[in-house]
Amino acid sequence: MKKISYIALGILIGVAMTVSMGAFAASKGMIGKKITAEVEIRLNGQKVKESGAVADGKTLLPVRPLADLFGASVEFKNGVVYLAKQENTTAPTEPSNQNGGDEVDENVEKIKMQIDNLKAAIQTREEFIKYLDDSQTDKKQILESQISDLKAQISNLESQLQSLESK
Repeated sequence: MKKISYIALGILIGVAMTVSMGAFAASKGMIGKKITAEVEIRLNGQKVKESGAVADGKTLLPVRPLADLFGASVEFKNGVVYLAKQENTTAPTEPSNQNGGDEVDENVEKIKMQIDNLKAAIQTREEFIKYLDDSQTDKKQILESQISDLKAQISNLESQLQSLESK
């Protein structure tokens, strides 16, 4: 009789572990989640060629095309995606030929576009911070640091813009 009770207990423990491990595995990550919708992506009002997807209530966006739009490089190593922002916010050189006015206007427009892109990046990070819970303070600090860096870049570009517009 004891032998049967040990066998029954073993089967019960085995079933319990199998069910609980399946539930645990299902709660981790996005693998195997059903895509429920496809979403359009717009940057500064302009439609982006790629689209996003909604899975398990989360919006998933393609990293490489969006990083390219924001001027970041993307690298995939050992199962980790690495993004690096590229520091290229210096004003174009001052024109030296007689059609300089056109080049100045073009440079002003480029700087304004860079400022708009940086403001959009700040807005994206601020929205992301709203969705972080209290246990994710490290991510929140990283995003706040990035926002601070982006604001400094905007300030630099605005001073360059003022010097170009005063000429």
